[in-house]
Amino acid sequence: MSKKKFFNALINEIEFLDLDDINSIINEYEDIINSRIKNGEKLKDVIKSFGDVNVLAKKILKDRRRNKIDIFKNKINSFLKKLNFRFKKLFYKRKNKKSKKIKINKKRNFKYKFNSMLKNFKNYLLKLVSKYEKVKNKILKRNEKNKKSKLKKKTVRSIENKKNNWIKNLIVYLLIIIFFLNNVIFFVTVIGYIDGVKILGLPLSFGSLSILYIFLILIIDEYYNFYKLSKSIKFSIGIIVFLLLSFSIALFVYESYNINYINDPTVKYTPVKSTNKITVSEKTKNYNIYFNSFYKPNYSVVIDDTLNDIIKVEVKYFECMSDLIYKTSRDSVYISLTENKRDLVSFYIENLKENTIYNYKELTRNEIIIYMSKKISEKVKIHN
Repeated sequence: MSKKKFFNALINEIEFLDLDDINSIINEYEDIINSRIKNGEKLKDVIKSFGDVNVLAKKILKDRRRNKIDIFKNKINSFLKKLNFRFKKLFYKRKNKKSKKIKINKKRNFKYKFNSMLKNFKNYLLKLVSKYEKVKNKILKRNEKNKKSKLKKKTVRSIENKKNNWIKNLIVYLLIIIFFLNNVIFFVTVIGYIDGVKILGLPLSFGSLSILYIFLILIIDEYYNFYKLSKSIKFSIGIIVFLLLSFSIALFVYESYNINYINDPTVKYTPVKSTNKITVSEKTKNYNIYFNSFYKPNYSVVIDDTLNDIIKVEVKYFECMSDLIYKTSRDSVYISLTENKRDLVSFYIENLKENTIYNYKELTRNEIIIYMSKKISEKVKIHN
């Protein structure tokens, strides 16, 4: 906690005092902090040593009250001593030696009575002070309780309002983001339908979903008083959106059942076979074969002693789905079958134009055969 925050918190706790008292308290604690910093202590450690601000404020208030009461008592005692001293001066002067005894007796009686009167007056004043202190403490406690209850109510209300506003804002922003993404997909499906993909239910379903998102945003925004709709308009829009959505989904389901699903892609597509030969020098101690970590290839090793220092790699794959990449060096070879997303989209669109879908697992299946001699097989390490 910084010095500013500490003094602001302390002022909030003792704000009901006079300005002079507040200034004196702040000056006192500022002097304490400055002196302790000069001695070599850190500001954070000095402020931590004071403890909680509420407890510190209560201690300060108690000390102030005690000091005020002690000052008041000392004033009363000094006043009474002065009176007593003046009384002695007035009544203890001896003018006549003859009437010494009589005067002394009279003075003693008067002095006793006067002292008893002063004691009674002093006790009465002390009782008044104690009653005043009790009443003041009760009033201060009530004020503190009222302040705390008001602060609690305010904080609870502010927290509830913040939570509600935060949740509503989050829902609205999420709906707006989903609405824009949905519109992108809607325009893509419309372009696909114009291009020849005869599935009308898909663009209709995304269009009805965009209308639904607008309707939900308007309902949530009503709490912010941006836009208010009557119950009849809400009901009618809700029925129209529900009918549109149900019709479009039903149409899409009906059209998807009519699409032909083909498990064997060799009906239309033929797999490509590529062969690569890699010469391994006798100096190389270890030769590594790496595969792309995003897929698990089906590879097999065939030993052929006629190859000598050559490694032959045969890869069988569908060219329409993936691209083959070779990267060779002195002591390693890297084999990768990567899928191009643009080619995949165009591949699926072309098939949907013909109202057919081919099995994705069969299309992505590949076979890798590695031919090598026994000598080289001892050097080769395959990393999958």
